[in-house]
Amino acid sequence: MFKKGFKYIFIVLFLMLSFLTINQVSADETYGSLDARIYKNQKMLDLSNKATSLDRERYTDKYLKDYAATNYKGLTVEQQKKVQTLADKTILANNKQNMTYKERVLKFHDWIVENFYYYQYPNKISSLSANGKNYDNPYYLLTYEYETNGKIRARSDGFATMLVALARSQGIPAKTVGGYYYKDARTNYINWGSNVNSSTINHIFVQVYVNGSWIVVDPMADSYKEYNETTNEYTNNVPTTNESYNNKYFNPHINDLSKTHVMLRYYSGSNNIRYLTNSYEKTKITNFLNKVYNKKTNGKRINSSYNKYYPSTWFTNGTSSTGDGMGKISKLYWPSGKGLYGSLDLSGFSSLQKLSVYNNRITSLNLSNCPSINTVLVAYNKMSKIVITGSKNLTLLSAQSNPTTYVRYDYSSANKTAIIKSTTGGTISVRYEKTANGQNKHQMKAVAKTGYEFKGWYSGSKKIKSSSSITVYNNQSFTYTAKFAKKPKKTYILISIKSQKLWYYKNGKLKLTTKVVTGQKGKHDTPKGTYKIRGKARSVYLVGPDYRSYVNYWMLIDRRTQIGLHDATWRGSFGGTIYKRYGSHGCINLPYSKAKYIYKYAPVGTTVIIK
Repeated sequence: MFKKGFKYIFIVLFLMLSFLTINQVSADETYGSLDARIYKNQKMLDLSNKATSLDRERYTDKYLKDYAATNYKGLTVEQQKKVQTLADKTILANNKQNMTYKERVLKFHDWIVENFYYYQYPNKISSLSANGKNYDNPYYLLTYEYETNGKIRARSDGFATMLVALARSQGIPAKTVGGYYYKDARTNYINWGSNVNSSTINHIFVQVYVNGSWIVVDPMADSYKEYNETTNEYTNNVPTTNESYNNKYFNPHINDLSKTHVMLRYYSGSNNIRYLTNSYEKTKITNFLNKVYNKKTNGKRINSSYNKYYPSTWFTNGTSSTGDGMGKISKLYWPSGKGLYGSLDLSGFSSLQKLSVYNNRITSLNLSNCPSINTVLVAYNKMSKIVITGSKNLTLLSAQSNPTTYVRYDYSSANKTAIIKSTTGGTISVRYEKTANGQNKHQMKAVAKTGYEFKGWYSGSKKIKSSSSITVYNNQSFTYTAKFAKKPKKTYILISIKSQKLWYYKNGKLKLTTKVVTGQKGKHDTPKGTYKIRGKARSVYLVGPDYRSYVNYWMLIDRRTQIGLHDATWRGSFGGTIYKRYGSHGCINLPYSKAKYIYKYAPVGTTVIIK
């Protein structure tokens, strides 16, 4: 009984430990343990081998155009011919028709191992670093020391890019891989500790596509030749050991590879946005670009050559949009002022870090389940709803000047949630940023619609502020609501002495606007204040010490001063500065038709405001 119980306890403990180990490998990207490195490397290889043939085409460009997105210069036609000649005549010795692709790559690998010498500081070679030449460019490597003494100094960048150039010269897909290499483990296989993480890149090696799959090739790790700067000597440091190191890193077993290497990301040029290959993201992007507004698609607004089948046409020339090196979008920038229209759904874009669609006509934004997003620039659009969830890295959301009624964004490493919304009758404008000192700064502004007024910011039923603009430094989850209420529908007449204009509102709606002439400035000034229409009369004479004027429509507003509103058919014009020299005796003079309208539709008791 005891043995059986102990057996069950042991099984439960084993399963618990196994579960924790598996989750640690997948969730915590530190590669101190061999198991973690095997897991990471296998995952990268699986990603490569799941890619389509269309994806492989970008790794057959013999001119290395994809490297132009990095510090590499690529190859001109003449430079590529030099690489082709080296591959065909020197390395393959014109026997390539009898060689498989794998055999050709092996020849290239061995030639690099034989002729390249590791040198940590090749950029010190003045002839290579001058005039913007990059010392890892295959053409410049070939035209320096090799032509004089058959030796080439380079780092892992140089070893890798030369192999890529040679492989592509034969039409063999090849790409560089960025990762970490622990060189001491070549002779002493020990654990690395936990100091290696997903941001560490200290080594470049290669993947080539042969025999239906991607394999790893690392000529630098197979080489034991080194340039000694102190002695100015080229040395060969092959260890005195029984183990053979020849081609150790030509398609190594995943376990052997993981003792010394961890593959972190595809490197050099593969972040060009034209290499977007993820079908999910391509569908979402083209759905947006195919939307029509005013008989024109969003795609055509961005690029007159837009074609939904070619990602390179989805952006303007010189775009800052980039990929993550694995076929997904990392940074997405569309130009401002293009009138891009409709809802923008980028939910599930796992590698997206930055989005900029400033000053367009986007109606809503969905960035849910975008864990890498940190910057969102969407101010001056037409958005009514913004959702950014799963965003542990969010540092800036600039969404001012949008007619938004609902905003939700997650922020901080603890995934706090901010929900900001409005009741009927108004909109909200939002900006969030993590400040330099680590504070979470939330800025909100409420804007009432016509006929409504802002009543305050609320947290639940508690009113927290009366001002329409509010800034809070909040590190906790919160929900704030901007509440609005309808304005009373008022009927009134507004007169501006400065503008010499009158506005008539009935039940809150503007019914009439007209120019007027008020009392002569400095002599018969029309008194400012709030009045009411006290009475009306037709066809009367207005009499004073020095005047007797016939008016068709008379509306008294002040019994004490006997001023009112009336037509003035003797005037040829109204408004402007007439009142300063030829103003009335205090009344408000109106054009005939305007006075008739107000007489007919503004009842006795209507408020008259003069300011």
